[in-house]
Amino acid sequence: MDEAWSCDRCTLINSLSSTTCVACGWQCAVPAPAPTPTAAECERAVEQIWNLGSLKALLTLVTNILDHPGEAKYLGPIKKSNSRINGSIVQVSGAAQVLHLAGFREDAEAFASAGDVVRLRRVQHALRKQQEVVQNSHGYKEGAVLSSKPRFDENLLREIHAEAQHQATLRGAPAAPATAPGHDGSAAPTAATSPAALRLRLRIPVGGSVEMKIPSETKVQAFQEEVLRLTGVKAHHQRLRFGFPSSKILKDDARSASLKEVGLQDGELLILEDLHDLFLGNLESGQFTMEEMLDKVPPSPEDGEDCTVTLFLDVLSAFEIESHSLDFWHAIRQRLREYFAEDQVGEMTKVSAGLKKLQQLFRHHDTRQRMQLILGSLPIRWKLHQSNKLVIQRSSFFESVARQVHSMNRRTMLTRLHISYQGEKGVDAGGLTRDFFASFARHMAEEAWLWRSTGRGSLHPTYGGEGGAGQMYQVCGRVFAMALLHGCKLGRPLSRPFMRLLLHVRPSSLQELQAELNYEAGEQVDFRCRKDFLERLGD
Repeated sequence: MDEAWSCDRCTLINSLSSTTCVACGWQCAVPAPAPTPTAAECERAVEQIWNLGSLKALLTLVTNILDHPGEAKYLGPIKKSNSRINGSIVQVSGAAQVLHLAGFREDAEAFASAGDVVRLRRVQHALRKQQEVVQNSHGYKEGAVLSSKPRFDENLLREIHAEAQHQATLRGAPAAPATAPGHDGSAAPTAATSPAALRLRLRIPVGGSVEMKIPSETKVQAFQEEVLRLTGVKAHHQRLRFGFPSSKILKDDARSASLKEVGLQDGELLILEDLHDLFLGNLESGQFTMEEMLDKVPPSPEDGEDCTVTLFLDVLSAFEIESHSLDFWHAIRQRLREYFAEDQVGEMTKVSAGLKKLQQLFRHHDTRQRMQLILGSLPIRWKLHQSNKLVIQRSSFFESVARQVHSMNRRTMLTRLHISYQGEKGVDAGGLTRDFFASFARHMAEEAWLWRSTGRGSLHPTYGGEGGAGQMYQVCGRVFAMALLHGCKLGRPLSRPFMRLLLHVRPSSLQELQAELNYEAGEQVDFRCRKDFLERLGD
C-alpha cells in the first residue's frame, strides 16, 4: 500500500517521504501521529462484535504479526477480496475499526499493518476476552468440537414462534402456550434472567438501523435522550415500537420506568417513528382537512416558536387557508400568486413572515423545495416575448450593472434577461447570461468596501464603508434573485454564516457556529473561536 499526499495548490501527487511539492514548492503540513488507543477503548470497540467467526479472524491477523515479528507476509497487504476477510471483517460492522485500533491502515482494496506492538497487544487481549464471553453466552465449552452449522439465535427463534402463534390465532386456532422452541427443538421457558446490558437495534425513519448497547436499568427518559443524540428526533416526537409484531409502544407515562420493567429484551428491534414527520406526511397527502389535521398534531410540551401546533396555526393564518381545505400546497401557491400579482408591498411583509413560519414547520425539507415553491408561484412573463436587456461596459462592469439593476421594477425583473456588452456583437442564447452571473460575483469580490473574501474564498458582507452601501447591497440581492430565477450559478460562493442570516436558520449551538467560522477561515483560525477570546467574553 503505497502512501502519498495530494498538493492543495496544484493537486500533484507526491511521495510521503517528501513534505514539499516537487511542482509548485507548497509545504505540506505533516500530520500528527494518531494517539495510541487505551485498553478501555480497545475493549469498547471489540465488545460491539458478537460474531465468533469475526473474532477468530481478527485474532488470527493480530496474533500472526506478534508471533512472527518482521515477516512481511503477515504485515500485508491483506486483500479484501479474500472470501474469509470479506465475510468476517469487511461485511461485519465494527470489525474494520478494531483493525484500525491495532494499527492497520486501510484503502479500497486491502488492509496493512505498521507492526505497532503496543496496539497489537492491547487489541489481542480485548479480542481474547470477548471471544471467551461470546463462547460462554452461546454454551460453548473449552476444547469442544464446534459444529460447522450455525447455531440459531434465541431471539430469532422467539420471533419465529411468535409469528407462527399470531398466524394460528388469525386462522381461529386456540392460543399456544407461551413457550418458544430451544436449540434442540424442545420448549424453552419464556422467563429468563435479564442481562445487565441490552443489545438493541434501532431502525431510524430515514432508513437503516443503529446498533445500541445500553444497561437494562436505564430509565426510559434517559433512553429517549440517547435516541435524540443519535437521530436528532425530539423526545416528545418519538414513537418507539417494539415486540413481535411491533405493537408495543414506549409510552410517555412510563418515562420513569426502566427498560427492563417496560419489557425490552436483549436483541430487541425498536422501530423509531418521528411524529412530526408523520404529521407533515398526512398534511401533504390531501386526505384530511385542515380542521382534521388539528386533531393529528403531535404533542409539544414546549410553548416556544418551534411548537408544531403554533407553527401550523401561524401558517394557516398567514396564507388564509380555509379549515375545510384539503390541498395544503395548492392553497399556499394560490395565495402566493395572488400576492405576487397584486404587487403590494404591505402584503409582501405578511407573505415573508408566513414563508418563515413555513420554513420552520418543514425544517427537515430540502431548501431547494421551498425555493421551487416560490419560483413556481411567481408571475413570470417569459411567454410574452418581453425581455430585460442589460448593456454592460466591461471597463466599469460593476458600476454599469448596478446602475441598471437599481432602476428596474419588480415586473421587469421577472422577464427573461438578455445580456450584451457595449461595442461587442453577439446573440445571447443563454451562454452570455450564465457568464454574466459568474462575472458579477468575481467583480463583487473587488469591491472591498462591500464584500470581503474569507480564507475559504467565500464572499462575506463588510457591513460598513462609504455611504450608499445599503443601495449596493440591494443591487447584489436583486442579482442573486435573478440568478435563482434563471437557474444560474454565481462565480463565488457566499459564506455559511451569511447564508444563515438569509435563510433565518439559527445555529443549534455555539459549537456549530464556531465550526462554520473555522471552516470559512480556511487554514487560519477565526479569533472568535479561540479559547482565550471566549473566556474574556464570558468575564
